[in-house]
Amino acid sequence: MNFPEGFFEPEDRDGFHITSMMKRNWAVQLEIIEFIARVCRKHGIKWYAEFGTLLGAVRHKGYIPWDDDVDITMMRKDYEKFMARAPRDLPKGWHLFNGRNEENPTASTLQVINTDVVCVEPKHLERYHGFPYIGGVDIFPLDNIPDDPEEREIHRALYTLAYYGFYHTGEQDRIADLKPEIKDAMDTLTEAAGAQFDPDKPIKPQFLRLSDEIAASYRNDRTVEVADMQFYMNTEREHIDRRAYQKTIMMPFEMIEIPVPEGYDEVLKAYYREGYMTPVRFAGSTHEYPCYAKAEKQLRMYYESRGVPFPKEFEG
Repeated sequence: MNFPEGFFEPEDRDGFHITSMMKRNWAVQLEIIEFIARVCRKHGIKWYAEFGTLLGAVRHKGYIPWDDDVDITMMRKDYEKFMARAPRDLPKGWHLFNGRNEENPTASTLQVINTDVVCVEPKHLERYHGFPYIGGVDIFPLDNIPDDPEEREIHRALYTLAYYGFYHTGEQDRIADLKPEIKDAMDTLTEAAGAQFDPDKPIKPQFLRLSDEIAASYRNDRTVEVADMQFYMNTEREHIDRRAYQKTIMMPFEMIEIPVPEGYDEVLKAYYREGYMTPVRFAGSTHEYPCYAKAEKQLRMYYESRGVPFPKEFEG
């Protein structure tokens, strides 16, 4: 990808300072977007900018100045297709992280990442614009939700129980290690959803796989609305008429174009309410800014432990 002159220079946008390192992070993400776009064209997969990325495209024609990640969505069928096809096309060293298939998952999000380790080797830094940390794009499925209000509430409640179990269970916990409320959730899911837990294996990944199965359980694509269950389970309002996603339109995003749902206004109102065109700094952020802050601290400790000053090229 060709970046315009001056792209990697620090700058201020809407009164917010964007560092050179953040620009490098963005650059890696933009290259991953291009990869995802190629895979989707090749296999006839439809995808959409979503959440802060969609808002950035509509409001800023690029990143929200204080945003540091990229979120996209796919309808469940396309999501499953992407998971099956993308690994064949991954560039060397890249990974498709799918918590559902990980032995010890710490997150449920599907991610395409350019590396799984912090790397300061010259070839790596040259390839990734001097960015030593992990760069990635998050991919979320949009699932059908029942039209019947009672069915919908049961579906949401079962998903919430399974995701709660995943989130509050330790990586190596077996049934004997679980808190009473987690065991109660298991009992409810066993009775109401026919779940089966293997007591001899860690429970955390079993909860994650179950939450994903529950989210995808309504395969009838004629339901009126769809939702990203991770967000819908908490708010009850972030469900959207599927017609908003029927067609895509291309919008500028930094120096490229990305597909957004034709009904982006309805989508953004569901997530950010009526006043979404008015910037609210860090509204809805779910992680520490910048997203590589933890990795940066670890890299500083690495250099400090060896009595070596932190390299100036990694400052800002």
